[in-house]
Amino acid sequence: MTADLATFVAEHPPRPGQSAAQMISTWEHTIAALDKMAANAEDTASRNQHQDEAALRAQLIAAVQWVQAHHGDDVADAFVTHLGDASSSRQPA
Repeated sequence: MTADLATFVAEHPPRPGQSAAQMISTWEHTIAALDKMAANAEDTASRNQHQDEAALRAQLIAAVQWVQAHHGDDVADAFVTHLGDASSSRQPA
């Protein structure tokens, strides 16, 4: 692991229940629920919204799996923590 990646991992320790594998599983279950919601949507706008939300999670899964394949589990876990931190910082207080 390069010094930059080691620093990144040290700065983003995984939180309990938020390893890369756990988050991928969570996103997969969320995608399944969103797919059902899209199929049962009564209007195009709702269907599109559910499909967009499912596609976002599929992209997150792909990104985390790429990091995991190229840099290992520790970096993937840190990446998931970083994604959570970035997402949380954009939420209104």
